[in-house]
Amino acid sequence: MKPLLAMLLLGTLFCRASYAAVDPLARVEELLADWQLVQAGSLLQKQPDSPATWWVEAWVEFHKGDHPKARQLADRAVEAMGPAPQTKQRLELIRAMDRITTGFVQYRSPDGRVVIQYAPGVDEVVLPYVEDAVRRTLKVVGRDLGHEVEHPVLVQLLPNAEALASATGLSAEEIATSGTIAVCKYNRLMIISPRATLRGFGYLDTASHELVHLIISEKTHNRTPIWIHEALAKYEESRWRSDEPDHRTGLHPLRATRLRRAVTEDRLVSFEQMHPSMALLPSAEAAELAFSEVYTVTEFLLARKGYEGIRALLEGLAQKRPGVELVGELDNLRTRKAMGGKSEGERRLSAMRRVDLRDHFHLGQLLRARGRTRASVVEYQKAQQKAGSKHVASFVIQDKLGLALLALGHDEGARQAFSASLLVQPDGLEAHLHLGQLQISENPAAAYLNLRQALRINPLDPRVHVAMMRLTERRLKDGDEGRNWQGLVERHARALLLIRNHAQSVTQGIKGMDSGPGSVSSGMNGTTWSK
Repeated sequence: MKPLLAMLLLGTLFCRASYAAVDPLARVEELLADWQLVQAGSLLQKQPDSPATWWVEAWVEFHKGDHPKARQLADRAVEAMGPAPQTKQRLELIRAMDRITTGFVQYRSPDGRVVIQYAPGVDEVVLPYVEDAVRRTLKVVGRDLGHEVEHPVLVQLLPNAEALASATGLSAEEIATSGTIAVCKYNRLMIISPRATLRGFGYLDTASHELVHLIISEKTHNRTPIWIHEALAKYEESRWRSDEPDHRTGLHPLRATRLRRAVTEDRLVSFEQMHPSMALLPSAEAAELAFSEVYTVTEFLLARKGYEGIRALLEGLAQKRPGVELVGELDNLRTRKAMGGKSEGERRLSAMRRVDLRDHFHLGQLLRARGRTRASVVEYQKAQQKAGSKHVASFVIQDKLGLALLALGHDEGARQAFSASLLVQPDGLEAHLHLGQLQISENPAAAYLNLRQALRINPLDPRVHVAMMRLTERRLKDGDEGRNWQGLVERHARALLLIRNHAQSVTQGIKGMDSGPGSVSSGMNGTTWSK
């Protein structure tokens, strides 16, 4: 390093990190949330080997249905990174599914298009029928809705309602109350085995119904309101057998009768009540009524616009800009620094009515200020666990947690914290800066984007220029020719010199005001200028 550069770097803090919007691993998570399994798997293959990659890879393998591998990767990642509140729920789900499917047999169709996981024994009877229904649904409904599933369709035949609850996050009580027997989630169809019921049920139409949900979720990037989801799934669930002579359309007579009576008695289930899941409705009767209602919605849409109109609707939903709705007190929760060195976000968090949340945060601040960093991490994590990932103040907590984890050398945990911060506050200087620092070695392209954003927020923060200097020197060393890295080295060295000179001139001016001609003195009647 050149002597001038070394001098300019003296006394400047070095930070580390990555940002969800540009971090490839965060992008993998986003793709999975959008039901884009193929793209997520392709992007993950290009990522470097690290605990953070193991964690995301575990989630991808979970979506693929390889539960032993998912658990192995998740346990390995958590052992390396340490436990954190934000990993607990996912880790429990991965372990639960590995436990539920232990001893299961896997059937894969000759062409690999259908994969069925089931307990050995009598469930084997249903395999050819499920495979047939899935294949025909892919063809018929895929044509109706204009989407082709590019990955194997995974079907899991679960032994009972308790297993379905563990696999989906629903409670056993919710499943029993609503009469739920199948769920489409995590890129698979989960269906209670017919052997778990006394007289069976229409398990093939049920499998088709859940596959329609998968098709819609993939086509619209998971941006479809639940009532449209259920309207199409209910209507399309029997379309796979529409070429059979005994196929009939329309509502079952009993359901049609119940629907007419509900209309007359003004006790329909509203679209709002259907959200976020039919499985959360208060009774099996309410769920049946809701399905009957949405069935007529699809009848109406088809009568007006046909399948061409429905395909256009789904394509429009795919283009819909997704939004995030935060929770908590929104008033004046800003990030700029106020008097005393605290950001308004910190002050507002300390003043919030959520005593349990603010006390853990405040205690974390006190512990970190007194050098008890490990204990501060525990308190920050408790505050974050109570706040949740979508709380308006969660970025403040995550920033402090990230700094504490960095001080302890837990880079992967800090990466997660700063990435979570930016999901709520995309313009967070500290998170961009620290994440960019962490990625200088492993992902220079993402580091550049984070540091560039930090520069666009505060071009006079010397830490940003120091980080950019490290990055540019790394790119020069790597022989990268994508940018004029030498020119950037000189630009940021010049910027650091200008910032240092400015700071010195301001300091000298303040000293002169205190002791020299024209200095300020404070008297009983206010401030006066001395001659």
